[in-house]
Amino acid sequence: MAPMAKGLKGAKDKAEAERRQALLPEIIARYAIGGSDNSVEKLSEEFQIPIKTLYYNFKKFGISHQDQAEKKQTMLKEIGQATQLNLSTQAQKLAQISIGVGGRIANKYLPLIDALMDDGLTLEQIADAFADWFEAKPSTQQKINDLENTISNLENEITNLEELTAPNYKYQLRVKLLDKYAKDMMRARAYGIKLAVRPTLEALNADLMRLEQGLEVKT
Repeated sequence: MAPMAKGLKGAKDKAEAERRQALLPEIIARYAIGGSDNSVEKLSEEFQIPIKTLYYNFKKFGISHQDQAEKKQTMLKEIGQATQLNLSTQAQKLAQISIGVGGRIANKYLPLIDALMDDGLTLEQIADAFADWFEAKPSTQQKINDLENTISNLENEITNLEELTAPNYKYQLRVKLLDKYAKDMMRARAYGIKLAVRPTLEALNADLMRLEQGLEVKT
């Protein structure tokens, strides 16, 4: 009898052994993939090779669904433990944050929280309101900065305009001042009151000097 191909014991002749040897790579690949269509029973029936022979070759090439299942089970167990640990850590973190932040807010803003609860807000709504305010704080601060810059620019423009209009404004004040003294003198004359000319002119001159120095003069 012709010698059998290595690893394919049970073949009746050399041709059968060579046939099995040629099919072996495809069989191993499909078995490694797994699934009902690639079970050892299905493969044995499809390729007409005894189950015992297939198991022999699977073992020789280090292929075992049992090992894969064990590895998969171990991996799932490790994933489950990691998930539980992560959830536990997350829960502890949330608890610490809730106690720390919630306690701080409750102690510092208790009157405000009482007032909000009297208005019908729940604790969840109050917490959301605090968080929303904090999230909006940077944009609100930016708006405040923009408004302050606008006010500063307007103040500079007003200062520049005051400098430009100062001569006309002082001229208007001088006219009003002279008009005041003239009317006072006319009223005094109408009532028969004699006013000393020199002191009156000195007072007028003093008011004009204060006006030039930028002091307010009542008219």
